[in-house]
Amino acid sequence: MEDCRNNLWEKIVNMGLENYLLSKGVTEESIKRSKDEMSLDERDLYYYYNDKNQVVNDRLVPVKDIVGVSRVVDFSWFDILNYSILGLAKSDYEINIEQIRFLRQLLLLEENNLDEFQKMYNQTGNISFLAFKNGNETKYFQCTDGNHRVILAKITGLETIRANKIRYYEYNSKNYKLYNIYKEAETDFINFLEETEFTVTDTDCFSGSKRIVLDYFDFNETFSRIAFYPFNLYEFERDPQSVFEMIEQMKAIQEDISSINQKAELYFRVYGIIPRKLLKVRKYLVFDEVNTKSLAKIIAIKKRLEE
Repeated sequence: MEDCRNNLWEKIVNMGLENYLLSKGVTEESIKRSKDEMSLDERDLYYYYNDKNQVVNDRLVPVKDIVGVSRVVDFSWFDILNYSILGLAKSDYEINIEQIRFLRQLLLLEENNLDEFQKMYNQTGNISFLAFKNGNETKYFQCTDGNHRVILAKITGLETIRANKIRYYEYNSKNYKLYNIYKEAETDFINFLEETEFTVTDTDCFSGSKRIVLDYFDFNETFSRIAFYPFNLYEFERDPQSVFEMIEQMKAIQEDISSINQKAELYFRVYGIIPRKLLKVRKYLVFDEVNTKSLAKIIAIKKRLEE
């Protein structure tokens, strides 16, 4: 079996993946589509789709409606296979998927025609999907086992693939609107912070909460925290209406930072008459307590020393 895989690998490498697939009856249209379509991530969908607590077993899933697989995101279907076959997956492209499993499946295609390959995939087992349903449209994401088979089904243009289990989620239009409000507000806030001296860091490795700190020299960030980051997807998932409270917190933080920046401009002018050597010492002496005044002083010193 190992010799067969090695021989097939050499054949594909010598021919090129696209030419090999064409020789096995895969259409140019299927290959082009597999190059254009990307494997997507379903994580954001949980915020505006509701679990229906509905699971069905032993169904054929339309391959054209499969939009994602486990462990591989933001690569085209064709590139996932091509990078893996070429041995680039683990290093250059960080695709977490095994070459040998692809070769095992491609041996089935090598030894059979495309129609027989389709019949095998209609009888395959141990593939589970998450199905996100919005009206007449359903997006399928493979989970647990079966990502190699699903990727090959997408590339070869198969019509269907057998699922042993499908779990359904239903679109919630109200939560979708709230989620968009959340993302738009968060984007505006991040853009605002990028124009300031403040950055966002993780509070710890476990809670998922973040804090807004002053990005300054070698100070310990703990002492320069101005506020906790107002946006929290865990809280949004628990209560989507909480987005409005988050926005109010964001506005309060923006007002605080704007006030700090105004005071920093005044201190910047004052520090213009202080020798640079004294400023380098003073940067360690301004933290009597974290408040608008002390943070404004730090920003002013930082800007003077960066001149």
